[in-house]
Amino acid sequence: MARARAAWKWLYGQAYLLLALTALMWGGNAVASRFAVGHISPMALTFLRWLVVCIVLAPFMGRPLRAQTAALLPRWRYIVAMAAFGFTTFNALMYAAAHHTSAVNLTIVQGAVPVLVLLGSLLWFGTRIRLVQALGGAITIVGVIVVAAEGDIDTVARLASTSATCG
Repeated sequence: MARARAAWKWLYGQAYLLLALTALMWGGNAVASRFAVGHISPMALTFLRWLVVCIVLAPFMGRPLRAQTAALLPRWRYIVAMAAFGFTTFNALMYAAAHHTSAVNLTIVQGAVPVLVLLGSLLWFGTRIRLVQALGGAITIVGVIVVAAEGDIDTVARLASTSATCG
């Protein structure tokens, strides 16, 4: 057990490794959802994702959750609602969308989510957006556009000229 704690403590201090693993798991989720098409239903895949997350996190989060029970219990309805809408619904819809589009398109939509969260927090809660957040959002949107256009700036220009003639 002491070795596991030491390994966890070491891993917790490796920010770049954890960020890389997060990106790998995030992108891998879209790829896995495409591979699952025709083999497993979106809801079964969502359930399995919940199961894996709970199994992986339980050994690490059991004690901290018990320590925070008094603070968490009054908000249990909110926590369940956020889990249902934030994790479950999003993933179920993404897995259902995987039946109709490519993994690249799925990740394009996922890539825009942080910007949508930032804008949602501004509109819903009045959260102030700092310059570095705005810069990160702008870089994200540019990245989404580049990926969506497959790196071809002419594609974006054609879209702009098409929307100008349609409007």
